[in-house]
Parts: sequence; structure tokens; C-alpha cells
Amino acid sequence: MAAKIAGLTEEDEFAVLCRLMKTTSHVVPLEQSPIIPGDSIIPDFLVRFQPGLWLENKTRKEHHGFLCFVEVKSTPKLEWRISGSLLLRRRNFAAAFGLPLLFAVRFTKFPGNAYWVVVHDEDWAKKSVVVSVGGLTSSLRHILFDEYWYLIRPGTTFEQVFSTRASSGGVWHSRYGTLLEFRVVAADISLAFKGAEAAIWSAFFEAYRLEEVCRSEDGDQTVVRLKPGVDSCSIIDLVYCFNCLPSDATGKRTFDPARSIARADSDPSALLIADRDRIEAGALRMQKLGILLLLGVGEPDEHSRLWRKYGGA
Repeated sequence: MAAKIAGLTEEDEFAVLCRLMKTTSHVVPLEQSPIIPGDSIIPDFLVRFQPGLWLENKTRKEHHGFLCFVEVKSTPKLEWRISGSLLLRRRNFAAAFGLPLLFAVRFTKFPGNAYWVVVHDEDWAKKSVVVSVGGLTSSLRHILFDEYWYLIRPGTTFEQVFSTRASSGGVWHSRYGTLLEFRVVAADISLAFKGAEAAIWSAFFEAYRLEEVCRSEDGDQTVVRLKPGVDSCSIIDLVYCFNCLPSDATGKRTFDPARSIARADSDPSALLIADRDRIEAGALRMQKLGILLLLGVGEPDEHSRLWRKYGGA
């Protein structure tokens, strides 16, 4: 996959992520040039965040909303920095409207994940703003997106069963053929999904960067055994990866986010393949079966404090 979702700028990718994660009530692009010139730069978005707080089972309705400007950037490096007049002019615009200024930075060095770090430019006495990859779990991202992580049960492996004789509908491999079955195997658990469910669960667990361990062949069928390349994924990565994967028999992506955004006004359902609610339902099912374990980010008390600081009731 390309460094960003194919066909999208980092601004569009951020907007898609906000919609998929369902913790914003408004994401308004500010693309127009100012009618009255001045010593300021217009940020990319006016955003109203309204996240829940999973730690305390609080819903979005229990959040008053956090209105802010968001400037979106991307970098192939491990750190992004802004200072001087570029920073000052953005602060001037935020000050004119009395709203907080946030920077959302996409680290393209990690193309397979939604590696976004979101920081609040809160201390204007500082001459620069520095956003680094280390801010993934310490920035406002997990607060504003109501983020948590799922640890996969240690020792869990997966199996994909393909057939070269089966019809080409669903997931297709250029060498092994059509996916018939997807299995989740743990010490005392064995789950088997067939047909459409095989495709869905195969896509769901791709966020864990499944790696081939071995394979065996029996006639027209091939069984591929896989293991997780990473042991945990955030809800953001699960949503992001699932919506990046769909492709046809030639490997061409069947989900085109850029086209979906263009159709969103006339067909609101066009944008979404699987939003947060659908992915959470799948994760909850695996959690109840003992395959996934729910994890938080940082100290619970600090998480709750920040949620309230940024609009929580």
C-alpha cells in the first residue's frame, strides 16, 4: 500500500478517519482564500470532537464537544517541526476566533497503519511545535478518538484455506486461488469461518500484519498457516486497515476513498465500508471468545482527566 491511502491527500485521509471513528460531529474544510488579507494562515479544518470515554462507559452524549482548528501535515521522518512565521501566522488565525489550534501529523514511514499523532498547540510562549512518533500514545489522539487497543492472545495462529477450482468471488490469491475458509487457532479454541465470513475475518485480522509460517497443498487446495507480526492493534488501526484492504481478482482496490468522498454528499453511505461500530462488534465477539484482550493507553486517571478537560461531562 502507498504511504497514504491511495488517492487521498493527508487532509482527506484525516477527514475519512474522523468519519470512520465516529468521534466528531463536524469536520469542515477551510479551503477558501481569505477575502480580507492579513497576517494569518487559515488551518485545514474546523472540527468539533465529541468522543465518548470507554474507560467509564460514557457515551458521546456525555461530552459537551470540543471545537478547534486542526492543521494537517505529513512527514516521512520520525519528527515534524514548525516554527517562525509559519507557526505565528497560524496562531494568529486561531487567536482571532478564540479557538484552540491542533496539529495532526501523519507519519508516512508506517504506511500499513493509521500512524497519526495529534497535539494541542497550547503553550504559545514556545517558539516551535515538535511532533514525534513517540507521541502516538501520549498525545491527544487516544482522547479525541476514544482509542483503546486489542492484544491478541499469545500463541494464537491462523490458517487460510484456498482452492484453485472454486469460483473467484471474495478474497482471491494469484497463486492459491479463492479463499474458502479462515481459521483462528489458540491453545483451547478453534474457530472456522467459511464463505463471506472467511473473507471478513481474514480482513479483520490483517491489522495484526499476518505473516506466513508454512503452507501445505492437497490437490487443488492450499492451507497457509500464519502468525501475527504484531501482538496488539488499536481500534483506529483495525478500522483503517479493514477499509484499505478490499480488492478485486486482479489485485486492484475495489474501495476508492477519493471517489467515495466525492459521492458522499449525494450518497452518504458511499464513504463507509466498515465504520467503528462494525469493527467494534467484531472485536467484541473475539474478546468474548478469549482471542482478544482489551487494553488502555497510559494511566486511567490521566485519560479521564484529559477527557473532561477537553469537553467531557
